[in-house]
Amino acid sequence: MRPLPKRLMTALDAIVAQEGDDIYFVLGYLGDSTARSYVSQLKSRGLAYTYVNSGLTEVWSHPKGRQLIAQQTEQS
Repeated sequence: MRPLPKRLMTALDAIVAQEGDDIYFVLGYLGDSTARSYVSQLKSRGLAYTYVNSGLTEVWSHPKGRQLIAQQTEQS
């Protein structure tokens, strides 16, 4: 897998920390279209997924995404 850009690593870290919450709450520091774009890029890499529940789009990390964040934390 190619290295993850810093912007996506930051978004993935936020998703891992707050998974299950609304996409706009978790990635509130981004604009709406940017948040969706970042999550789409993470989804295409198999690191995160979304679930629509009662009109809200929840974001969740895959185990592969959590593992990547854990590895980054260990290296720091």
